[in-house]
Amino acid sequence: MARRTGFDQVEIPDDLAARQPEAQWTARADWRAHDYQSRLRA
Repeated sequence: MARRTGFDQVEIPDDLAARQPEAQWTARADWRAHDYQSRLRA
Protein backbone atom coordinates (compact mmCIF):
# COMPACT_ATOMS: atom_id res chain seq x y z
CA MET A 1 0.00 0.00 0.00
CA ALA A 2 2.88 2.36 0.56
CA ARG A 3 3.73 2.28 -3.14
CA ARG A 4 0.14 3.11 -4.02
CA THR A 5 0.40 6.31 -2.01
CA GLY A 6 3.67 7.42 -3.59
CA PHE A 7 6.38 5.96 -1.37
CA ASP A 8 9.32 4.32 -3.13
CA GLN A 9 10.80 2.71 -0.02
CA VAL A 10 9.68 1.74 3.45
CA GLU A 11 11.54 0.49 6.48
CA ILE A 12 10.03 -2.33 8.50
CA PRO A 13 11.17 -3.94 11.76
CA ASP A 14 13.23 -7.13 11.60
CA ASP A 15 10.44 -9.19 13.18
CA LEU A 16 8.01 -8.17 10.44
CA ALA A 17 10.58 -8.95 7.77
CA ALA A 18 11.00 -12.41 9.27
CA ARG A 19 7.23 -13.04 9.09
CA GLN A 20 6.89 -11.77 5.51
CA PRO A 21 9.75 -13.00 3.33
CA GLU A 22 10.94 -10.98 0.35
CA ALA A 23 9.16 -13.35 -2.05
CA GLN A 24 5.79 -12.23 -0.66
CA TRP A 25 6.70 -8.58 -1.13
CA THR A 26 7.97 -9.03 -4.67
CA ALA A 27 4.89 -11.06 -5.62
CA ARG A 28 2.88 -7.89 -5.03
CA ALA A 29 5.39 -5.62 -6.74
CA ASP A 30 3.15 -5.30 -9.81
CA TRP A 31 0.53 -3.47 -7.80
CA ARG A 32 -1.09 -1.87 -10.84
CA ALA A 33 -2.47 -5.28 -11.78
CA HIS A 34 -4.23 -5.57 -8.42
CA ASP A 35 -5.75 -2.17 -7.76
CA TYR A 36 -9.43 -1.64 -7.03
CA GLN A 37 -9.98 0.64 -10.02
CA SER A 38 -9.08 -2.08 -12.51
CA ARG A 39 -11.56 -4.39 -10.77
CA LEU A 40 -14.28 -1.74 -11.07
CA ARG A 41 -13.62 -1.30 -14.79
CA ALA A 42 -13.99 -5.03 -15.46
